[in-house]
Amino acid sequence: MRELREKLLGYSYLFEERIFSVLSEAVKEVGISLSKTRLKEISRETFSGIFQPEKVPTLVYVHGIKLTSGTVFSKFVSTLLKLQREIKEVSKQIHLSYFEREMFFEKVDSFVEELLLETIAYRLSRLEQEIDRGRLSQNYIKKLVHDFRQLLLSQMILLSNISHEMRTPLNALLGYLQILKDDNEISPEKKIYIENATVSGEVLLRLINDVLDAAKISAGQLELYPQPFWLDSVAISIWKTFKQLAAVKGLKFNISSTPVPYMLLGDKERIIQIINNIVSNAVKFTEKGFVNVVIEKRKETLEELELLITVKDSGCGIPEEKKDELFKPFKRLQREQQGTGLGLFISKNLAKRMGGDLWFESKEGKGSAFYISLRLPKVPLLQEQPLKGRRFVILYGKDCPSFVCNVLENQCTLLGAKIKRYMCAKRLMEDILKNRISKIDYFIVVEPIDDKIFPSSIVDVMRFILGKGECRYLLISEDENKKKKKPKVFDYVFSSYISIEDILDIEKEKEKEKEKEKEKEKEK
Repeated sequence: MRELREKLLGYSYLFEERIFSVLSEAVKEVGISLSKTRLKEISRETFSGIFQPEKVPTLVYVHGIKLTSGTVFSKFVSTLLKLQREIKEVSKQIHLSYFEREMFFEKVDSFVEELLLETIAYRLSRLEQEIDRGRLSQNYIKKLVHDFRQLLLSQMILLSNISHEMRTPLNALLGYLQILKDDNEISPEKKIYIENATVSGEVLLRLINDVLDAAKISAGQLELYPQPFWLDSVAISIWKTFKQLAAVKGLKFNISSTPVPYMLLGDKERIIQIINNIVSNAVKFTEKGFVNVVIEKRKETLEELELLITVKDSGCGIPEEKKDELFKPFKRLQREQQGTGLGLFISKNLAKRMGGDLWFESKEGKGSAFYISLRLPKVPLLQEQPLKGRRFVILYGKDCPSFVCNVLENQCTLLGAKIKRYMCAKRLMEDILKNRISKIDYFIVVEPIDDKIFPSSIVDVMRFILGKGECRYLLISEDENKKKKKPKVFDYVFSSYISIEDILDIEKEKEKEKEKEKEKEKEK
């Protein structure tokens, strides 16, 4: 840090010049008379204060000048935030390494945050004096409320800026770790270290995202990005995220989703975030028993669907004295609990933004039930049917959640396809041998299946009986080896589920193959 400080002090004139410009403009706006010499002194003290935190309190009095004045107080706060941006901008003109620049940015953020806190303390002490003297009128009190709202908004903007700048390098680090994970030349032992680093990085990224979301909510700047989506795909995402975590703790994890044969319009990622926050807490605070998730219709009109998502667990429950504080920011159920304490605060605000709400019922020692209501517009049905006449056969096991098949069936049926499901390979073979199924365009195997037979063997038999044809054989599997090295009998391997976009891409490939065959025939 000492070397960095000496390097930056060599360019102090650049920083002081920019600080002088910002302060001159601020002083002029509020009508304070200060000589050029005095402003230059303040600029010098400001820059040196970044590296000397012990000088911060005195800087407040120097810069604040008349902090009892509401106008100057508000201007001082906005000036601090402007200084923060300008000082960082100047540093980009200096040749610094990536880590030197990040270290300097951290110092600047810490310096500005300290100044804000000292400003509040100083302002409050002066207000106490005014109150004691009985000098505050009703209009003045209203002005103070406005000032402090502005200050809180400024703090949230500061938090937002810091979170953005932390998230960018962290995303880069996670990207590099992913490259290392995929490198076959790295030893298994070192891959464990990389995996641990990745998990830690992802936890940190979630914490940063929570702080950023909370800052946006408080500043009224949180935006939603509605896109058409299938409801079952939300259930699949939740199931994929938590089934292994629940299994590790020995919990029964069940999820069910009411089939909805049309798309909804909403911010799918935010909806998943809300449910993830609730389910994550349920798994975290349940030592034995179950965690159940139910996604169902609550009300429906021609244009809108109201969803009710229920998350029940057999966990520790919530103490009576903690219930009123549960949705407040930075409140945690247990002191030793990891996290920011922002998850429920963010989730409730997101639910309200989507026309719904978030509430709960709980008894200490007997578990909890959280309820999420969301109101989402329906997406008008498509007129064209690009899969009209296509026949799909799906083979799956009893342990496969129904919504994995539902999402594909709903989408393909809507686009004109015909779907037939089988939970027994033997019955499927019987139907093929007896010509109950004469034509198949897509055969999909969803692992794990219950038959004492390998999916590859089933496909071999089907290829022999049906001939080559135009059938495409697809496998949905979470087996990492099958994802890396596709079994020869299958044309495609997917993880978790197949989207309609995947099917339409295969259709395009089939069309290209037909065109190539026609060109070959013409050449002959």
